[in-house]
Amino acid sequence: MAAILPEQSFANAFTSWLDAVADVRDIMVVEPCADRDAVDIKFVIGDGALHGYAHSAGISISALWDGECWDFLFDRDVVAECGSKGWFCTLCPTEERSFFPAIECLWEDHLFHPLRDWITTQLIPAKAIVLHGDGGATWARLIEDDNIDNQSVPIVLLDLATPSQ
Repeated sequence: MAAILPEQSFANAFTSWLDAVADVRDIMVVEPCADRDAVDIKFVIGDGALHGYAHSAGISISALWDGECWDFLFDRDVVAECGSKGWFCTLCPTEERSFFPAIECLWEDHLFHPLRDWITTQLIPAKAIVLHGDGGATWARLIEDDNIDNQSVPIVLLDLATPSQ
């Protein structure tokens, strides 16, 4: 079967979707990449500790500390293919696959909506990112706890966009 090209670029689809969702567009700034069909995502909270990258095969949001990635807080993938019933994700089990009339609809269902859900249910309610490290392994978690001063690990406040430790 000949390859069917998307109707529009991923970067255009993502920025159009973002312009339409009022509850998350004020928390992040999106810059299309000059050399590829992707976008860099910067968050207005967290003093640079959150960084995202989105392209036609997935979206990842990482927690950074001193410019290094400590963990991925959000990571979704899609492998798009077009068949006789429309666009679908080959990562989905065959018996549970949904089919979409356009690849943009697949991206919205598998990438954009899950990102919005993560931002509204986990990121926005969070007070801070807590960063952990042990023996070379690092990880991060979002916390909603008001008692963040009792932590003995690096903390990045989200509501004030001010790092602390």
